[in-house]
Amino acid sequence: MDTDSYLFFANGYGLTRAHMVFFREAYLPEKSDTLYASPLLTKDLRNLPPAMIVTAGFDVLRDEGQAYAKQLGQAENQVETIHYPGMIHGFATMGRIFPEGFGCGQKVCPGNEKNFALNFKILAAFNRGIVDFIPGL
Repeated sequence: MDTDSYLFFANGYGLTRAHMVFFREAYLPEKSDTLYASPLLTKDLRNLPPAMIVTAGFDVLRDEGQAYAKQLGQAENQVETIHYPGMIHGFATMGRIFPEGFGCGQKVCPGNEKNFALNFKILAAFNRGIVDFIPGL
């Protein structure tokens, strides 16, 4: 949690650094990183299935996503990266606010955009409930 994107976008861009600290503490109470929670720690990324990594320009997770995509490529995996420079974390669930969200759905789920949009509406509602639950945020 010490990348430039964590520092630059710590507050005011939707998903905050404080949210990520809360999630890490909730999911990893022993404060130990695991390969499942932090794929960047994996020593051998060879022979993985094709991946699509979507990053947003104003997202605390941007740098981690880009670094993971780079590591996948260096391990000779097929990886497609899509970067939305002016977007925040979760923009794909906010198509009415950010039209780019609809475009993301078309790229991620070509021919199945309606299901993509429905799934993200459900996820967005769920996320709003979690964020509302986090004390002090």
